[in-house]
Amino acid sequence: MTGLLETMRVVTAAGGVPRVPLLELHLARMADSARALGMSLPRPDELRVRVAAFVEELRHDAVLRLAVRISSGEPSIECRLRELRAPDAILRLLLVPSPAYAPSPIHKLLDRTHWNRLEERARAAARDETLLV
Repeated sequence: MTGLLETMRVVTAAGGVPRVPLLELHLARMADSARALGMSLPRPDELRVRVAAFVEELRHDAVLRLAVRISSGEPSIECRLRELRAPDAILRLLLVPSPAYAPSPIHKLLDRTHWNRLEERARAAARDETLLV
């Protein structure tokens, strides 16, 4: 199974209406990746409706993970939320040139094999996160 993902911030204003400020940019990147990789995605309006329905009850800022899984048949859409919080301390970063991230530094794939390797490198170097530059 393969697929694409986007991680985006959900902002809840004082009036309590949640919104994803950069949703259109995230959807455009996902569509560009799908085209480049020969994948079929649901229509953008379907993704917008799913995101809006998923966050409509939210009453605080959060991080939304939108995944489109592609296997035999129709693509499936999955949304997950996690709390948005500031780190407890300054993060120690391992800077890695983007070409070191295979198969692609551009496309956000659900296959995390290469990202997991980079996380292992970060831990081995006593770093909290890996940042592709």
